[in-house]
Amino acid sequence: MAFIGNTNTTQAFTPAVDYFSGNGSTTAFTLSRPVASVAQVQAVVNNVAQNPSDAFTVSGNTITFTSAPSSGTNNIYVYYTSPITQVVALPQNPQVFGNLQFSSSGARITGDFSNATPTNRVQFQSSTTNGNTFVGVIPNGVASACGFTMESDPTFTNDSFFAISLNSGSDSRINSGIRGTGTYLPMTFYTGGSERMRIDTSGNLLFNSGYGSVATAYGCRAWVNFNGTGTVAIRASGNVTSITDNGVGDYTVNFTTAMPDANYAVTGTAGDYTGGTQNRMTVDPKVYATGSIRFNVDNSSSTTDQNAVSVAIFR
Repeated sequence: MAFIGNTNTTQAFTPAVDYFSGNGSTTAFTLSRPVASVAQVQAVVNNVAQNPSDAFTVSGNTITFTSAPSSGTNNIYVYYTSPITQVVALPQNPQVFGNLQFSSSGARITGDFSNATPTNRVQFQSSTTNGNTFVGVIPNGVASACGFTMESDPTFTNDSFFAISLNSGSDSRINSGIRGTGTYLPMTFYTGGSERMRIDTSGNLLFNSGYGSVATAYGCRAWVNFNGTGTVAIRASGNVTSITDNGVGDYTVNFTTAMPDANYAVTGTAGDYTGGTQNRMTVDPKVYATGSIRFNVDNSSSTTDQNAVSVAIFR
């Protein structure tokens, strides 16, 4: 009798089997294909089926027995109870409706991109001509992080990595780090094929901006411009919380964030915004402190209050 409607398709499932030889000491064996859970395999040792709840575990391509199987030639076999993954040739422009999901946490998209120009590239393009193209990474839930990570080793062990991430909605982060015994790498910035800026593994910022080469930039750790007459008034500042008026021409600048030590350099000027007599500022070395610096303003003969006092701290 002829089929009515579409002709049915006969499908067959051929199970896969891996054989191993025990030696009485080895507990872990490499499978020919990755599996997501013990439910996808059946393990047999010396013709005795092993209980998946306590006799063995699986992780990717590794099966690990609780006790080492005894010695024997091919006395261990692992029977895959789920279909074998097959390579499917997709059409040139396949369309996916809905989500593309991978069942294994270690799943990867791999391919030979060597025929592209430039070589070894994966490209994302908007389906709309002249439209914007965005590649996004989103979390699964409001409390999780998301991001891109580039690894120096495909096994994710003892390697260097670079990551761009959004951490649980708390901060955005660019991170150069390691796993295990990997090597910390500096973060470098290139334009025009040459290095222009670098953050080294000690956290120092290096850049080439008129230096002639990339060199460490030493930043101003604190600065302040204030009126030292009458009630002291800060016009503008950085890393300065307040100024203490200790008397005529005697001031203490208090830092918001303390210095690592008191071996910093201080420079400053003092004068009169109205064009009066210019004065020099001296720093009293007896009161260098990690959290503040005390100094005097004088006019060569005595201390004096001035309405234009500027101080900068370098470390």
